[in-house]
Amino acid sequence: MENLTLKKLFAIPFDGLVWKIISLEDSDSMLIEVRKQANQTVLFFEFNSKTLTLQALENFPHQWWFGLQDGLLGIIIFQEYNHQQMPASKSIFAYQLSTKKIIWRQENLSYHHSLEKSIVALKQQNEMAELIQLDIVTGKVMEGAIAAPNTAISQNLYPTHYKNDNQYFVDIAAFILKNYNHIAVQAIDYLEVGQLILISYYICDSENKLSNYLFIINAEGKLLLSDTLGEKLPGIGLDTFWINKQQLLFIKNKSELNSYSLPLL
Repeated sequence: MENLTLKKLFAIPFDGLVWKIISLEDSDSMLIEVRKQANQTVLFFEFNSKTLTLQALENFPHQWWFGLQDGLLGIIIFQEYNHQQMPASKSIFAYQLSTKKIIWRQENLSYHHSLEKSIVALKQQNEMAELIQLDIVTGKVMEGAIAAPNTAISQNLYPTHYKNDNQYFVDIAAFILKNYNHIAVQAIDYLEVGQLILISYYICDSENKLSNYLFIINAEGKLLLSDTLGEKLPGIGLDTFWINKQQLLFIKNKSELNSYSLPLL
């Protein structure tokens, strides 16, 4: 079998917790939301994985009660919340990357999903709620039937998440114990792609805290990559790694975006 190699592309540290990352389907850019709980500040960045350039979004109200939702056609959709412990939706607004400006806002809506050139939102009125469709460029309500989200068009490839009551978890955990002498607990993220097998799992330490490990092997079982994604974790996460355009991406220590090129043969 041909020798497969993984090349580290970048490791980008952030001053805060990487809260959410969204890949823009029509470009090499991804949007990154970073939060600092201590002083309740939130920052948003555009990162180009091809040129390795990182830019903070400008002309933007960097307040705690905003959240990144999606991005398409060079426009980013944000959700604004009321200032409550259990935040309720206040509005949706759109930010254009080329002009660095907010181009429209719609009140009393909750983001639901995106389509090719529009977004779908939930409108709450009195005791009733309905889905409405908004043009991504203008924010105007569109008439007609609303399509369901098409997840097949996503450029991202995510692992399958197995809880510890699943037989696949039991089988993979047995492999981990035999080959790496780790007792996997709670959940495992598993993905097979090309000649590669990617596995993320947790072990429990003496303080009842979790450590998250990631390893990649080839079809013959040869170890190609092993890394620690986090230690002293209070709980498990979902999608602890993902693949975008033949790049492996993962967040290390909740604050550092890492990437490796993958030989997807």
